[in-house]
Formats: sequence, C-alpha cells, structure tokens
Amino acid sequence: MHWKVLQKPFRIEVKPFGIHVLNINPGDYKTEATANRQIIKNLTEVYEERFKHTISLYERDELDGSDPIEVAKLIEKLIKNETNYKVRYLTGKTTQKAATNLKRFVGSRLFERILMQIYK
Repeated sequence: MHWKVLQKPFRIEVKPFGIHVLNINPGDYKTEATANRQIIKNLTEVYEERFKHTISLYERDELDGSDPIEVAKLIEKLIKNETNYKVRYLTGKTTQKAATNLKRFVGSRLFERILMQIYK
C-alpha cells in the first residue's frame, strides 16, 4: 500500500493526541548507501543492460548529491517547532525538488514519459 493512502487518515487520527505525521521526501544524498548497494546477481539478459544503465544514473546522482546533514537539520528544526507542520517536505538539490513538483503540473503520463527519456 502506498504511504499517501495511509498518511492522511493517520494524520487525522493522531493529531488530537499531539502527534504530527509528516513526510520528508529526500532527494539524492552523498552517503555510504551508494557504495554498499546490494546488486542482484541473476539478472535476465533482457533486463540486465537497462538495469545497469539505471543503476549508473542513480549512482551518478547520489555521488553528486547534497550533504545528508541537510536532512538532519530539517528534522532537528521540525522537532523544535511545535506548530505549523506541512504535510510534505522536499529536500535535496533544487532540480530534484523541481522535478517532484513538475508531476503536479504536467500530469502523471507526461511525467512518466519524461522519466522514460531520462532513464532510456
């Protein structure tokens, strides 16, 4: 089940108890996750080339990613702030945040076609 389906009713359910539910959408960050990624070894020939290409794009973006301290600072700020929480926070490079918002303006189908061109 997608987190968006659960987030709204959960926010409403726990808000009277002083619990705030929010979502942090991080972009790509320079972390050890890139070097420690576990890659499946038994890829089918049909999918192997596309998979390796996509992973190389992920790695490029992650290695060029922002400092993960940005996320930690956001979390610290949110913990200290006791009011006015947004439902969603985008973090990361401006281009990644813009791409996330682009989907709202161009619609899911066009956004998917744009992604397919990037990951082609």
